[in-house]
Amino acid sequence: MSRRRFALTLSVGCAVVASLVGGACGPSPCTPEEFDLGGAARLTPRTLQGRPASAEACERPRVVVIRSEDELRRLYDELAGATPDAGATSDVPAVDFARESVIVREGSAQEGISWIVARGDTGVLGLLSCMGLVTPSCVVDVVAVPALLTSAETRKCDAVACGGLQAPPPPGKL
Repeated sequence: MSRRRFALTLSVGCAVVASLVGGACGPSPCTPEEFDLGGAARLTPRTLQGRPASAEACERPRVVVIRSEDELRRLYDELAGATPDAGATSDVPAVDFARESVIVREGSAQEGISWIVARGDTGVLGLLSCMGLVTPSCVVDVVAVPALLTSAETRKCDAVACGGLQAPPPPGKL
């Protein structure tokens, strides 16, 4: 399921649950304003092919900026499992590095990129995760953004309730 469809499903599910039991569901929305980044320029990411979730935790969680075709080719060769002496074997998406930067996030599959802003030449990614999910898994998200960045960092938002409906806690137990 795509992240956009997942977010829409989560929003609709939350609204249905809230209307049935009254009140709001989940914490406040994940926004740059929560991290004093309200004045930072919002960036619209263009999703590039990454690596799907694996069954194990990430060996080296990271967020990096790629600024050249050579760096991007090395990333895709690494994702394809190619060795340096085997030569370039992977297809590399077209990126206009005169206008765009590529941000790579390797991390928990339970966290998704909710928003991206530019604070100067630093990209800041807002990560949103689901409560209660503890299955170790690793994903590599790769996005192109319309900004010339030299570094990237993350901000973790409060986790939200995801997945199927859960039974309410017993009376007196919260």
